[in-house]
Amino acid sequence: MFFSLVLFSISLVVSLAIDEGAVMLLPCALIFISLVWILYARLFIPKTESVSPPAFQAPSVQSHTFESNSARAPLNPATIMSIPPISQVKTNELAQPPSVTENTTRLLDE
Repeated sequence: MFFSLVLFSISLVVSLAIDEGAVMLLPCALIFISLVWILYARLFIPKTESVSPPAFQAPSVQSHTFESNSARAPLNPATIMSIPPISQVKTNELAQPPSVTENTTRLLDE
């Protein structure tokens, strides 16, 4: 219905600009079809019990007593971590993992 009314207003402007009434056939037909569809739905489609959406409930403010969540510990306070300047970070110097052969070599020495 909304689309047909928007199309009707656009077609009305175009129809007045070109002085031709045939442009109005499509929007008028769409308005008629949508009105018939609404009438059919009102008369012949049975009304089912619609489920109403739940009413809006504002979030409840939790008390600070924590009776229900007594097993959960509170969060630690925020800590400030210092970030080293970019010039000090050396990404190409990764720590080398220990070699597998070092332990075997120690066993041979014994």
